[in-house]
Amino acid sequence: ITVEAGGDITAAIASAEPGDIVELAAGDYEATGSFFRGAGKDITIRAAGSGGGAGAPVSAVTVTFPASMDWNSTIQPGVAQLFENGTHVIQGIHFKVDVTGLSNVIGNGQGITIFKKGGGPDTNVTVQDCIFEYVGTPTTYDVFNAHLVRFEGGGIGNIINCHFKWDTDSVTPGEFGSFENNLGMGGDGANYTIADCVFDSVPTTDGKFRSIGAVGGNADIAVNNCLFRSDNNDQTNQQAWISMAAGNRYSVNFSD
Repeated sequence: ITVEAGGDITAAIASAEPGDIVELAAGDYEATGSFFRGAGKDITIRAAGSGGGAGAPVSAVTVTFPASMDWNSTIQPGVAQLFENGTHVIQGIHFKVDVTGLSNVIGNGQGITIFKKGGGPDTNVTVQDCIFEYVGTPTTYDVFNAHLVRFEGGGIGNIINCHFKWDTDSVTPGEFGSFENNLGMGGDGANYTIADCVFDSVPTTDGKFRSIGAVGGNADIAVNNCLFRSDNNDQTNQQAWISMAAGNRYSVNFSD
């Protein structure tokens, strides 16, 4: 399924048959609602011409979830994308959630993507060459979900050459009162590989920003050759770049 620039990507994803490839032509897109793929509805969503490559991803496709979207009516309130119980591939796309002028009307805030096991089979996901970003200045900072991207339950997650970031020109360091994760992961026997990614953080008032947070136990997690950075010049508030809950097994490797 090919979607031309500016086309209705939300409708294309909703109508795709299991196993379909939704390919996005280069350009800008505005989502008309949340993206959802339920149990058994495996899908590949990719930018035309995308492929693996070294270095920070540069995407020719930008998908924006606008501040005007009704966040209470998304498939899971406050979540722009939800993928459940299947094998999904997402490649070469820059996802933005615009929080301009928003205050939190949803308990958990606005998040970009959740990969969720739910009550069905494992969710196996490959996310490659993608950018996940919050943009804009909210009215209150509790609009942000505790996880920019979150994996829940068992399965395999491969996160390769991705960039997780906040539009730090419009987000003031220290405004966050609680922990935030760029990437949050559950347990339940899951296996995660995070490689060649860039994590940009915005410090919280109590230094609890975590670039990678494992919030459930019984997972195998490998972090390889990733870059962690922060615009925080106040060294009294240190961040935990990687935080693992008890019961997880993990390895961290850096090339330099």
